[in-house]
Amino acid sequence: MISEEQQLSRLDTAFARFLGERTTFDPIQKQAFENLVMSVSYEQCQGHSCILLDDEGKALILASGLAVSHSQARAKEPAA
Repeated sequence: MISEEQQLSRLDTAFARFLGERTTFDPIQKQAFENLVMSVSYEQCQGHSCILLDDEGKALILASGLAVSHSQARAKEPAA
């Protein structure tokens, strides 16, 4: 997740807190979720547009209810 070399910005932490407040996670899950969001936000600010998440991170993001998987998004697309 977040290494000691990373200098998180106030935007990284505020964004993570903002999203964390919109979940129904227990305090431990919320902290893990916010740490993951801070890390992803940091990487995006460093210019990385594709960020690899491990299976645990993906599951946490999907469990938040704030994102959907690629297959879920495709299933919701209107038929042509």
